[in-house]
Amino acid sequence: MIREVGLDYDDVIANSSDTLSAAALDIYGFSVAANHFRYQESEVLDAMLRGKYEDLKDEVYLSVYWTEQTPLILGAKEGIAALLAANHHLVIVTNRSPDVSGIVTNDLRMKLGFEPPEIRFVGRKVCKRTAVEELKLDAFVDDSVKKLITLRGLPCIRNLICFTDRKMPPDITAINNWPKLVEFLNKGE
Repeated sequence: MIREVGLDYDDVIANSSDTLSAAALDIYGFSVAANHFRYQESEVLDAMLRGKYEDLKDEVYLSVYWTEQTPLILGAKEGIAALLAANHHLVIVTNRSPDVSGIVTNDLRMKLGFEPPEIRFVGRKVCKRTAVEELKLDAFVDDSVKKLITLRGLPCIRNLICFTDRKMPPDITAINNWPKLVEFLNKGE
């Protein structure tokens, strides 16, 4: 059975794409559908936002207001609780800055209604591979196939899971909702 599970935060646990979409309109007056934030490359988003994509992420990810406005992905609360109850060790590994660790941890605690799993804030400049290798995770769940590809070849990793409904390479499993994710991890494939 898969026991050591890493979870990305944005768009696996927190519905950040919807929040980025709302913030783009509110802050810069740009109407960008949430699906663009889920599926587009950074360069495309930057062009759509006239060079403001990194600024937008800073505005949202460093803000108490926007963090509080970000809902959990449907089923995340119940899924995390179910995985913890099944004795999985969960670690959230996020590219968000360590500067926001208190904001994100407190917000997640409030939304979950229980103490969240450990959260590693690796920042944008650090590859998640280092944290995943250090933590010896069996599985990692991310919404970015590019980030999952960087984890290929780690001896500890048995499953790479992309939180999407899109077609994936053969070594990456696509799962697009929390009930299916919980079922997959509990089966330990």
